Amino acid sequence: MGEVICELKKVSKKFEKSDCCPIKKLDMKINAGDYISIEGVSGIGKSTLLYLIGGLISPTEGDIFYFGKNVKSEKDFLSIRKKSISYIFQDYRYIEFFTIEENLMFAARNRKLCKEKIKEEMEYYLEILHLQDKRRVYPYNLSGGQKRRLMIAIAMIRDTQILIADEPTNDLDLFMEEKVLNLFDDKVKEGKTIILSTHNPRVSQRVNLRYQIEASRLSILGGDIHLGIK
Repeated sequence: MGEVICELKKVSKKFEKSDCCPIKKLDMKINAGDYISIEGVSGIGKSTLLYLIGGLISPTEGDIFYFGKNVKSEKDFLSIRKKSISYIFQDYRYIEFFTIEENLMFAARNRKLCKEKIKEEMEYYLEILHLQDKRRVYPYNLSGGQKRRLMIAIAMIRDTQILIADEPTNDLDLFMEEKVLNLFDDKVKEGKTIILSTHNPRVSQRVNLRYQIEASRLSILGGDIHLGIK
């Protein structure tokens, strides 16, 4: 079992102008090297939980700890997001007026590596994700699958401790899906942590811990039972 890198204590999330409370008094521990899936029917709260873990929204109640520190302020959340978390969203997020190559170099700007090493990694991800011939193309000229692969490449090259991925295999064919899942496997072997939402059984088979959200609660479907769900 690795170091606890994120912990949710009695976390609830209720949205303004709505009686909806998709997450209620949730306790969860996430360790370095965990590979976690969040599953459940559409609209049940999977993305909400990912956004809470990823520091993108604040809980209505409860506390979220990163690396042992109780994070409360937006400034602290921003610091955690910048240094430690990468995201693959369901919608497409990148810099439209940057080429693929420029997007990747910009994503890696805060890493403590020389430019040559960054370029070497960029070439690796471009090749794996079949984007070599698109390196100087702008995102608005890409297909849906190519845009998804660009977002995955951006997350990979940031190389943060935590990767949050919301339905990451959307828009991918089976061949490219396997390529992406192999990249995720490699990150976990390096001790990185991946938390993703999915409806895809092929993705669920790859993780080491499966959760299901139902009626605002989280239950364990299978895997290593060490994360402290209550």
